Parts: sequence; structure tokens; C-alpha cells
Amino acid sequence: MNNLIINSIMDQKHSEYFGFTVDEIMEMAAMTSSVKFCSEDELKELSKKALQQIIDKQYDTELREAGVTDVIKYGVAFCGKRVEIAVG
Repeated sequence: MNNLIINSIMDQKHSEYFGFTVDEIMEMAAMTSSVKFCSEDELKELSKKALQQIIDKQYDTELREAGVTDVIKYGVAFCGKRVEIAVG
């Protein structure tokens, strides 16, 4: 576990790892701080939206170019202790 590396969208190199602009980071931070409650349907919709972003921005391109053939994509949304995960 000593070699564990965790990348966060809040890291200085967020665009290198995740493809987010500074404006997108600020928007997500604002949404996170303003949302106090999400219904189950809203969580499902947010997880689908996250998965669609992964597909649209082609985050798997580098992996596929490196020869990885099986890529599982997860769109994750959470509200408090509740989480919804869309898989694609």
C-alpha cells in the first residue's frame, strides 16, 4: 500500500488526470456545497451524467492506446452517506 497514489480533481494537475478546467472545478465545488439533499432519482441521474461525461471526454483513450482492452467506467454520485454508481 505504500505505493498508493490518489488523484483528486482538486489536485494542481487536475486537467492532466481528469480533463477538467478550473471553471468546471469551481462549478462542481459550488454544486457540492449547495446541495443538501438529493432524492434517489436525482442521484441516479447524476451518476448517469457522470458516466456520460467519462464517455464524452473519452477518458479511456490513453488506456486503450496502451493496449488495455477491457475498461469498466463508473459514474459516481453521492449525497451525504448515500451513493449511486452507474456502470458502463
